[in-house]
Amino acid sequence: MGRIGLLFKSDFYHIIDEVFEYLASQRSTVNGKSGWHQFLESGKVGNIATAQILILHRKYDREISALDSCFTSLKGDRREIIWKGETVTGWSYLSSGPAVPCVEPTCWVCLAYQAMQVQETQQVELDVHTFLKATQVASEHGTSWGFVPWTEPRVLPTCVAIRVLSKIHDHGLVSSAVRWLLAARDSQNAWGPTATSSATLTHTAAAILALREAGYNPHNPVLSDGYAFLAKGLRNWLVAGQPRTWSEDTAGFVEIIDIPSCSPFEHRPTRIQYYFNPLLLSAVALCSNSEQFLPYVEAVVIEALRDWPVTRWKHPFLRGHQHVTSWSIFDHLVALEPFGIKWFGDKKCLIVYVVSSYGAMSARLGRIGNVVLILRSRYVGFLVRLVICIGLALALAYHFLGGLELNDVVIPVTLGVISSLAYEYLKSKVFTS
Repeated sequence: MGRIGLLFKSDFYHIIDEVFEYLASQRSTVNGKSGWHQFLESGKVGNIATAQILILHRKYDREISALDSCFTSLKGDRREIIWKGETVTGWSYLSSGPAVPCVEPTCWVCLAYQAMQVQETQQVELDVHTFLKATQVASEHGTSWGFVPWTEPRVLPTCVAIRVLSKIHDHGLVSSAVRWLLAARDSQNAWGPTATSSATLTHTAAAILALREAGYNPHNPVLSDGYAFLAKGLRNWLVAGQPRTWSEDTAGFVEIIDIPSCSPFEHRPTRIQYYFNPLLLSAVALCSNSEQFLPYVEAVVIEALRDWPVTRWKHPFLRGHQHVTSWSIFDHLVALEPFGIKWFGDKKCLIVYVVSSYGAMSARLGRIGNVVLILRSRYVGFLVRLVICIGLALALAYHFLGGLELNDVVIPVTLGVISSLAYEYLKSKVFTS
């Protein structure tokens, strides 16, 4: 079983505009704090959600009204703790998790400052650098981090720490963290939640992005194994079309972290539950080697864009939940960004992809795409659509099989469309006169 899909350029930009309009409508102001919460429409404000949505606005060059108020809120949410005799500053999860600085929210806030390059960025980088040095877990394999300072090292917080430290240019700490990450691979040379876990798409994608940020070339053998793991997983999903049938061990849809209490902090045991979209994260990671894996990326992006009007990009396991989540929108828009950059300025208006168990192929179409645009018109009769669509399908099949140059069918198909439209017009005149 395979899958075929197509996407028009105009539809792509229309959905992007719609998403940012929706995000603007979900900004909240609570007790003087301005920003977004992971559960949009909840009327709350959270640190990670606010940081991620600020990053999205920078990526897509979108303006944010009253930007200063967002950073004022983030600045006011800094928290201090004394860890191993040193006073350090960071950010907590704010509305969930322990009320102490944690690695992930601290790193995401720093990434937002680095993206926006506001006046306080340098001081934030200094504070976060101090926090990460103080909370690192050193071992014979290198340096790593847990989600909070007193829990076991895990792949995801270590990856986000590598991304921040790479931008701060602490090459020594980055090198040590990369050494731990490489030692954390499983027998497939891919990554799972911890150094002893089986690989998942989610954690392999996060590790690849961290290694790319640390300066690894996409053709490095370490990344090649990771890319192959992701491409295989995406191909299996695109062919089957049933991500719910995946086991969590294979995909990485969910990660649950139990955080015990820790003296002297006034903190009760807490459970943090993460939901990921491994398909989108895989596409984002594969974009760092888009020449080889572009068809897979385009296939995932097209499926995601089809999903927006129906699900508002709710997580596959949270479709019945009342709220749309900020992190799901973040993953979608990050996956769409390199896709949109590649298409920007391209006069070709249509993308077609075909995925089968043998691999993936895609094509960007200009003149044929314009013919298909004509077919979308409500003025074109059903039989005309059917005949021309069959002709286009055959032409594309020949093209993908290498038996026909696409340009060879442009003139005949265009003439066929024009003559068919003329026939429909004349026929309507005869029957209405």
